[in-house]
Amino acid sequence: MTAAILVLVVFAAIFWLVFFKLKLIRLTPGWGIVSAFFVIHLFLVFLIGLRFVTPFSTNATVVQRTIQLVPRLPEPTPADFYTAADEGWLAANDAVAEPPDELTAAGLPKRRPRARLIPGSAGAAVLAPAVTAARSAENIRGRLASYQQGVRQGRETRLRGLGSDHPASPAAPGADHDEESS
Repeated sequence: MTAAILVLVVFAAIFWLVFFKLKLIRLTPGWGIVSAFFVIHLFLVFLIGLRFVTPFSTNATVVQRTIQLVPRLPEPTPADFYTAADEGWLAANDAVAEPPDELTAAGLPKRRPRARLIPGSAGAAVLAPAVTAARSAENIRGRLASYQQGVRQGRETRLRGLGSDHPASPAAPGADHDEESS
């Protein structure tokens, strides 16, 4: 460490002599960057050199025994890790282990939908039929009638060549059947 301080003091003295006392070179930002670069490299060379002169030994001896600060815990048993999801895994293992009841002509097991559902699985919720809103026959009849009327008006407009220049005639009463109303 003393050598590093000595090198920095010598550099500072040379820097002061060249730039301020003797004014051999005018201090510009470029010369400041070059000087800083030089100092940084001198310091790095010193640090790298310290790596080679630090004490090193392959002969290590134990001076004192270590004291265990963490108490030894008993070994965990499978019961310590049991969760509610384990029932599903056990049921899945049992379902896989069962031989198939029926085989096809090619020797493959016949598929039985929902025969091997596991308790707690998402299969029951996913395979459930979708809930649809009940529609009355009158509502459906009204929707089809308004669709038919719209098709007829579109064809008449196209045949007349009016296009989008004239607005279409207003919808007939009771033709406001949309999918949300039930």
